[in-house]
Amino acid sequence: SNEDEEIIPISTDELLDNKTTERVIPTRIIKEISALSPTATENSGNALRRNWWKLLMAFIITIVVITVGIYFLAKRPRSKSDESNNNNSSGNETTNFNYPPNVTYDSFYIPILPQLDSSFMKIDNSTFDNTKSSLNSPPINQEYPYGQAGYPIRGVNLDGWLVLEPLIVPSFFSPDAPDEASVAKSLGPDAAKTKFIKHYNEFVNEEDFKKMSEFGLNHVRIQIGFWAIEVLEGESYVPYASWQFLLRGINWARKYGLRVFVDLHKVPDDKGILRKVGNFNDNGLNGLNESQRTLRHIKALANFFNRDNYTHVTSLLGPIDETNSKFVVGNLSEFYNRSYQNITASYNDSSRQPYVVLDEAQAGFSTWWTLLKSLNRAILGSHSWFIYNKEFSSANSSDYEKLILSWSCEQKTNFFSNANENVKTIATEWAAVVNDCDHMHAIDSSILLPCSTCKCDSDNDWRNWNQTKKDSLLKLAEVQMDAYESGSGWFYWTWKTENNHAPKFDYKLGVENGWIPDLKKNRTSTSFCDSRNAN
Repeated sequence: SNEDEEIIPISTDELLDNKTTERVIPTRIIKEISALSPTATENSGNALRRNWWKLLMAFIITIVVITVGIYFLAKRPRSKSDESNNNNSSGNETTNFNYPPNVTYDSFYIPILPQLDSSFMKIDNSTFDNTKSSLNSPPINQEYPYGQAGYPIRGVNLDGWLVLEPLIVPSFFSPDAPDEASVAKSLGPDAAKTKFIKHYNEFVNEEDFKKMSEFGLNHVRIQIGFWAIEVLEGESYVPYASWQFLLRGINWARKYGLRVFVDLHKVPDDKGILRKVGNFNDNGLNGLNESQRTLRHIKALANFFNRDNYTHVTSLLGPIDETNSKFVVGNLSEFYNRSYQNITASYNDSSRQPYVVLDEAQAGFSTWWTLLKSLNRAILGSHSWFIYNKEFSSANSSDYEKLILSWSCEQKTNFFSNANENVKTIATEWAAVVNDCDHMHAIDSSILLPCSTCKCDSDNDWRNWNQTKKDSLLKLAEVQMDAYESGSGWFYWTWKTENNHAPKFDYKLGVENGWIPDLKKNRTSTSFCDSRNAN
């Protein structure tokens, strides 16, 4: 900038109003003011004249000092207490952290992500270094032995928290606003900020992480959107706020011995409502610029988590999730390889590097064997959803459960085959569901599969489920857990839903009411597939 100009940060309110991010105050004005002095106008003339000038200059200086003081008081960056007081006075949820942060970039135009704001959460990480969530987990300050027998991942997704979806939080959405961007745009910046931060603050809290540990889980998958890292002009997402909540969640996970899978769940230029991430066309990622931008975001995450207080806690990192079916495997493989190299380059010590989870993209496990074997710290992730298989949807009720259990046993064979090929494989999303009564894609009902045996009103009335129904769902959950643990483990989708409105997807509700197993107790159906194959 100009030599005679001083950059003064703009206030939070002005940032939210999309005004300029800098305020230029000419330094020469400050210099001229400071140069003013009662003696500057003295001369050797009449003493009365000198006194008159003294009084005049003193008066001028007083006025200038008061004016400048008021100006800088009004224009200084808003402090944390100011932000809190402002939010409380307006009835909004207090954020207790600087928002939005001052976003900076390194020389390679990689975003430099801010640390957890100490006024938002204070925690002594060293206090919890020896915590572990279950008997089969090493302490949180040690590396997790992924792929080794006896150490399966047993985790849940926290979808619907920092990335919102209609199935999980339906009250946020409408046909006119079916995704986060359209919701934020329809509300406007200030109302969107208030609404989303209130949700981040209330939907998940410390008690959730404590419960996960008590239920015997050892991992949690936390989804974020690219807007936690960077938002450009014209993008209507609520920028950056979810980042601080991610860091707070990671610290809660550490406290209760849980390891975290940070999943970049939504990437730029995702135009599909039903695709959580990735808008692929026949030539790979939709646009070189957007793929390069995603790689920068992945690099930003890797750079940030290469810190002592995150090593072994953020032990899994996902660069992209659930890619569109219209892609070229070679292009996606190249994107995966570059993502992996970006992450690896941030770590001098490979034992500190998180394992990189690469989505199978419904291309078949063996498609990725060559790539996975060439990457030392990579895991193949698969979404295991049988409810969208037309063979199942057209089956009569007497065959339905048999088909689903048979499919689950086939999954066990597939996961075991991958393990034999030295390819670590996990089910990143699955649930003990037998139909789409919960409307996973509720905004667009055109893709729902018909189900002649479904009676959705009674099917979702979980308070009136009889023991037979609960036992059936429990068996389905146990058989799938057994199948995925023949590989490297699983993440149930999802931890909870708004007002328990999708009960079969609601892990917390299922454990509390008996149709999802308590992992600290012996499971009863673990030998089902083995005995079935023996017969």
